Amino acid sequence: MERALTQDVGLIVAGGLSDVGARAAAAAFTRLAGVRHGTDPAAASDALAQPDAPDWWLLVDRAAQPAPGLVSTLLAELGRLPDGTGAYSDFYLDLTGGVAAAGAAALARADVGAWSKERARWQDYTGSVALVRSEALRAAIDEGVDPAAASSSLRHRALVQSALLGSVAYAREPLYTVPRDVIGPVGAAERAGMLTLQRAGFTLPGGLPPRQLAQWPGVSIVIPTRGGRARVGGRTRRLIDVTMRSFIDTTRQLQPEFVLVVDDDVPYDYVDPWQGELGDRLRIVATSPPFNFSAKVNAGIAAASGDVVAIMNDDMSAITDTWLDNLVAAACEPDVGAVGAMLLLESGDIQHAGHHYTATGPYLLDVGRPLGPGPRGRNACDRDVTGVTAACLVQRKEVWDQVGGLAEEFPVSFNDVDYCERIALAGYRIVQCNSSRLFHYESRTRRRGATEDEIELFVQRLGHRLAPDPMTPYE
Repeated sequence: MERALTQDVGLIVAGGLSDVGARAAAAAFTRLAGVRHGTDPAAASDALAQPDAPDWWLLVDRAAQPAPGLVSTLLAELGRLPDGTGAYSDFYLDLTGGVAAAGAAALARADVGAWSKERARWQDYTGSVALVRSEALRAAIDEGVDPAAASSSLRHRALVQSALLGSVAYAREPLYTVPRDVIGPVGAAERAGMLTLQRAGFTLPGGLPPRQLAQWPGVSIVIPTRGGRARVGGRTRRLIDVTMRSFIDTTRQLQPEFVLVVDDDVPYDYVDPWQGELGDRLRIVATSPPFNFSAKVNAGIAAASGDVVAIMNDDMSAITDTWLDNLVAAACEPDVGAVGAMLLLESGDIQHAGHHYTATGPYLLDVGRPLGPGPRGRNACDRDVTGVTAACLVQRKEVWDQVGGLAEEFPVSFNDVDYCERIALAGYRIVQCNSSRLFHYESRTRRRGATEDEIELFVQRLGHRLAPDPMTPYE
């Protein structure tokens, strides 16, 4: 049942406007959506203390040009949530400075996406307008944010506080326009979302500080393999050897257990050198044909002893030394159900930066894009996504047991889409950990593409639930 929320809304205009400017902005919003107060950011604390202070506050960067119905639409989105305490919307970027060239589109949709707890830790990515409860605004001010000096930070922190107090709503409809020069030149628009990172001195790649845990759990890395060979780095090599050498050398702090799931119809003496090096830290699980990736993973995790399990393909090598540390630390957050990494093709271009779901099917987001910040900086930090690939998926064993493992009806394709959907339905977040990066020499030794049976089952089971993707609705 939707809640009916009051239209009694206070207004805070960012940028230190004069009283005259604030009153003018308040009047503009009043004509659109019944806003009651106009106040300079420096007076926010005093305004909250007034006996007639409203329950809701609209925080607006002064360059934002509102569309009719902005406040009423945000209130309606909040009313759909039983505990909605903050809201924001998509917006348009004016690419022409208000003067459109002949035949050229003047506006570009920002494609902000639904609230991402993970991304909000690093980026003020939600735009220029937020509607929050007075409790969230008060908490943001009490936290120490100076509303006079960093008004956009006040808006962002108020949304973060809203998420702590309840839920944050996202309106997919663009409800305002921001001039091009606020975000940056068209050619640099992708870098706009990196502003917070740049101010903190971080760069991509490798700039995010490593995650830490007070006590690291036991970790098992499960790798299905057939011992195939392929050309990697200009020469033919056994892929599992490339993967194992890289993983052992970059995980010495965690000392994980390795579970190799092999096929029993071919000799697997290629594991002997690793058995000699790892001793009790290596387990071998033999399975029989036909090839079923889901069944092999399920068998491997059943034999694993770690509290955290990492599903990995056998055709990978690490780029960042702390790749597993970051994935494990993220997976140990109690509201996180699965974590994936940034995977790169051998060319250095992106192979996986999370899943993107549409009405025509699931896709790998940003596949083939050169490594970089991505649209509005989304690849410059860790963020919440709707799904991650099972080529690299890390989670707590208790989540795996709760959700039930990979569906063996999907032997090769869509098993990760189905699994991530079940994780989300269980109430967990799924995190794309872009601070962990690996090369993925994808499908060098197995067939590519889904079977007709997999496609039919996917459409039947998942086709009606995936679109639009809340994290990238307009991608």
